Amino acid sequence: MFINLAGLPGKIKDLYNQVLTRAPASTALSNTIWTNAKAASLDASVANGYPLELVTVQLSTGTWTRPSDMIGDVVFLSGCAGGGGGGGAQTLNSNYYAAAGGGAAGQSAVMLPYPLRGATSVFVSIGAGGSGGNYYSAGGSGGNTLFGDCRLTGGGGGEKATASYTHAAGAGGTAAYAGDVDSLVRFGGNGGSGSTSTYSDNGGTALLSAFSGGVGRYKGGAGGGSSAFGQGGNGGRAAYSETPTSGGYGGGGGGAGTQLGGTTQNGAPGVSGVLYLSYYRRVSA
Repeated sequence: MFINLAGLPGKIKDLYNQVLTRAPASTALSNTIWTNAKAASLDASVANGYPLELVTVQLSTGTWTRPSDMIGDVVFLSGCAGGGGGGGAQTLNSNYYAAAGGGAAGQSAVMLPYPLRGATSVFVSIGAGGSGGNYYSAGGSGGNTLFGDCRLTGGGGGEKATASYTHAAGAGGTAAYAGDVDSLVRFGGNGGSGSTSTYSDNGGTALLSAFSGGVGRYKGGAGGGSSAFGQGGNGGRAAYSETPTSGGYGGGGGGAGTQLGGTTQNGAPGVSGVLYLSYYRRVSA
């Protein structure tokens, strides 16, 4: 079998290589997902001297049209929804701290089989990253990534923190739960929660992800969660000129942190999702 993964980032190539060996034709898993007839069709192509090539393309919002050289009726989806934005922070009194929550990562899928059921075109929408919260608002939720009726859910935004006559800490955003270690759909990492007495939480790490959550700051903003396709953003501290950051695909934005009276800081936006589609075609002689 020939596999073409040209143009994919290195860590995502590794992710694909881990799962490609899990569902070749004629295994129990492939028969469960594709049905015996679909797996047998792939076997027949190989047996008749037509080796198959797995082609992977990155999609954008719009309409995907089935390629004329595609074999079978199943495509495989890998990608994630948009990450939530980090919360904003404001300190009105110099004696207090404000530490906002980080955004949660978008839900991910890895080589998820999707039957076309004869369709020749499918609607696609890539989830946008949630907006970073202003000093008076929470971060926005990430957008959903859609392929036909398949939906990956965006991460929630981090909560704001406004310190007037007491310390204030914002909770981290919540990721949509799905899957376990054997699942092809994986939850993103939750956003970290802010703390005004110690280090704020780092962002959570998505299930089986090579990417880590963002870093939480000491009495500052919390880190954003990571997806299977990108890291979370780091929290910020205005008094130390540390600005909250955004991470990679589907990662949550870092939360804001303020320590001095009359200071404000905005949270970092979450990062948009991404979607790759893989399909089989014959390798011409």
